[in-house]
Amino acid sequence: MQNDSVLSQIQRKEEEERHMQEDDNEMNNKWGHYWLLSVQVSTALTHYVEEGREF
Repeated sequence: MQNDSVLSQIQRKEEEERHMQEDDNEMNNKWGHYWLLSVQVSTALTHYVEEGREF
């Protein structure tokens, strides 16, 4: 019987870690999206500056 409880504890822990990882993935996707936007914006600004335009 002892083994059953240990096994269920391990399974519960794996389940929790999987949920944590899914949350992390969602956060990473959001941050990745913002990062991509900021790169696009800074690239656009760089092009403006290189062409000698003023804001």
